[in-house]
Amino acid sequence: MSGIGTKLVSIDDAVATILPGDVVHVAPYSTTPYSLCAGLKTRIQRGDLSHIRVDHPASFFSWTDEGMIGAVELHDNYATPPNRAACHAGEVEYLPVGIWQSYEIPAGFHQNPDVFLVPVS
Repeated sequence: MSGIGTKLVSIDDAVATILPGDVVHVAPYSTTPYSLCAGLKTRIQRGDLSHIRVDHPASFFSWTDEGMIGAVELHDNYATPPNRAACHAGEVEYLPVGIWQSYEIPAGFHQNPDVFLVPVS
């Protein structure tokens, strides 16, 4: 494990790898990597990044704050409180689903994302 420290990067460096046109899948529910999401949101709100697709099942992170709509194409399968108003306004690709297997990506989400955001401890 001595080489692991050389692979760790700052949040800014991690989200800098995300490019326009990328599909970003974010781990759902309680596994949401809030620090990475906040870093990505900062890049978008600064105007450094747009035209990305974010697939975030049951998002407890707000992807619909000021400066986000239009820059982010959000796909969400629950109208969670942070994004509910945008879901009702039709600004989010709302994908209600029934039951899915824990080892599967839910229907309607991209099966081969360019980036997968997940917490590491």
